[in-house]
Amino acid sequence: MGVFYCVKCGSAIGDHVGAPGSSVHCPRCGAAVTVPEAFQPAPPPAPVAKPTTPRCSRAVYVICAAILGGWGIHNIVAGQFGRGLVKLLVTTGGMLSALTVDDQYAVGVRASTLDVTSFGFTPALLFPMAMYLWAVAEIVVVRNDGDGVPMP
Repeated sequence: MGVFYCVKCGSAIGDHVGAPGSSVHCPRCGAAVTVPEAFQPAPPPAPVAKPTTPRCSRAVYVICAAILGGWGIHNIVAGQFGRGLVKLLVTTGGMLSALTVDDQYAVGVRASTLDVTSFGFTPALLFPMAMYLWAVAEIVVVRNDGDGVPMP
């Protein structure tokens, strides 16, 4: 790391200021200061190499999506962690809500009428069903893993 000091006020001047021998202005007092010859600015960070092998095959992705799609396991396997976590939380929350909060609907309170509650359907199950439909759409659309590498 290269740090040098202003000759007028003594404040530190450093990184990303210019080539050796060039003139820069002190950020504190505004005086013109020449960058010393021995000053070497910090090198740029090395680029991060992108992976070339996919995290999983397309067949594994499709099988996981077909069986456990509502829970987002196929997204986690493919490296799409954010999307998988959203599905996991929404589906689990919907299932727990269906078991606890919506018991009055699940048991068929109005079994004598033909409505959705008479068949054991609960409104909280709409969320897990939506997550599963999202997974079915991903079977058709998604071709790359979380790193952007095409799945074979």
